[in-house]
Amino acid sequence: MFFASGDPEGWTDVVAEGWSAGLLVACSEPQAASDRIMASPGVVKRSVRYRMRDSTQVGSARFHGGVMIFGDDVPAVDAKDVPQDAYLLDVREQEEWDAGHAPGAVHISMGRLSDRAGEVPRDQEVYVVCRSGQRSAQVTVALNQAGWLAKNVDGGMKRWVEAGRPIETDSGAPPYIA
Repeated sequence: MFFASGDPEGWTDVVAEGWSAGLLVACSEPQAASDRIMASPGVVKRSVRYRMRDSTQVGSARFHGGVMIFGDDVPAVDAKDVPQDAYLLDVREQEEWDAGHAPGAVHISMGRLSDRAGEVPRDQEVYVVCRSGQRSAQVTVALNQAGWLAKNVDGGMKRWVEAGRPIETDSGAPPYIA
């Protein structure tokens, strides 16, 4: 389903600075929306991003099930350059987190961020990571458009490990990137 115009009351499109509105797709799950866009012929496939609810009325941002294509102007940092004491937000799924994560990272899966966005601090820079950097790019843009100062960890946890950064598990099992 494609939206032609108009938004439900209290919702707004998240459009990166310098970009106009693009393709908007309605899907119930983030991965389903991503799969649907990637299967669309002739579409720029850099990333997708969420629509966010106006947070002024409820005190915290909420993500919506729609997604929008955007360009590749996403603030990013290489894994080796993430400060040791940074607020690192891991947006991978629970199984991925359980397999291995960065010490001190905060886990809020992308699908649950709508309900937990208020837990992400607004008074410091947020470094967002996933497995490869694609989902975290989506979240980075949405957070920045909603008032956070966020950077994508380019290459995700795969690059994190390549850069020699540590990973751990909560279970004590040998960590790996799932």
